[in-house]
Amino acid sequence: MNVRDAWEQLSPKGVEIRTLMGGATCTQPAFGKFIDYEVQQNAINMADTTFFVGVHQTLSISDVQAVARIINFTFK
Repeated sequence: MNVRDAWEQLSPKGVEIRTLMGGATCTQPAFGKFIDYEVQQNAINMADTTFFVGVHQTLSISDVQAVARIINFTFK
C-alpha cells in the first residue's frame, strides 16, 4: 500500500492525510546534483508508504478518538 491508496480509503471517511513533509530529499530538484538517488531507496520507500495525520489543537478528544477508530478499522 502506498500513500495514494491510504488517501483513497481515508478521504471519503473524512480523515485528511498527507505525505511526510516534502518526501525524500533525493527526489527534490534542488538536491538532484548533490544526493545519489540510488543509495536513498530507504528514504524513497518511507516517503512512498508513510503518511501524516494532522490533528489540530481545536479537535475534541472524541474527534481524535473517532479518527483513530477510522484508521484502525480501515487498516485492520
